[in-house]
Amino acid sequence: MNSKNTYDNYIFMAICEASLENYKQSGFPTHFGFCKYIKTLILKGGKINHLFMYIVIYKLDLIFGMDAETTGGYIRDFFSMDKFLIFEKVVIDTNRHYPINF
Repeated sequence: MNSKNTYDNYIFMAICEASLENYKQSGFPTHFGFCKYIKTLILKGGKINHLFMYIVIYKLDLIFGMDAETTGGYIRDFFSMDKFLIFEKVVIDTNRHYPINF
């Protein structure tokens, strides 16, 4: 097993979890629509909501000890490579069956 891929998957899961939390407050009717919107912003060089970025950067720094630049790279990859299509169901099912309340 490639440990780099496993580590990346944990990071993508954390980003997906944060995007699911933020989508509910975004006004978008679906998580897919929310993610496609962010993907479009990234690909066109637009700005992502500062609160969303703060939450994701804080969460990834807290869990993985990553700096903002590294986090930004993972966020770009998550949305531009449509990783949300892979991780959405995994995160929803994991949170449903094994809820963790902080």
